[in-house]
Amino acid sequence: RCYGDITSIPDKLRWQRYARGWLQADVAGQLGISNIVYKSYEEGEVEHIPAAVADRLAALYGVDVTDFLDPYTRFLHDGQGRRIRVRREALGLTRTAFAQAFHIPEASLQNWEEERKKLSYKSWERYFKGK
Repeated sequence: RCYGDITSIPDKLRWQRYARGWLQADVAGQLGISNIVYKSYEEGEVEHIPAAVADRLAALYGVDVTDFLDPYTRFLHDGQGRRIRVRREALGLTRTAFAQAFHIPEASLQNWEEERKKLSYKSWERYFKGK
């Protein structure tokens, strides 16, 4: 099986590790995370890999970071504030109008756009997934 044909993040992680003959503990140690946390990534037990860990994984394996980013984490990694503003502006809405149209507290929208608070997975799913 060719790495380029692999679509799931856990399978990509295992492929990269096996190709180097490393144990999960070896990778976890190089990333500075616990073996239990790394194992949960390879087993698909988490919704997403944090962007900072995905960056370290990409550097470790010499691949593009997008290999280890699911759509939610990619949204955060690409700059949630910018992505939200682009969506809002594409709709021709002010922050207030966008917040009202999508039933989002305006303070939350402002915090997300200014990246003072991370958009939760649930909020991303509700308001921005697939947009």
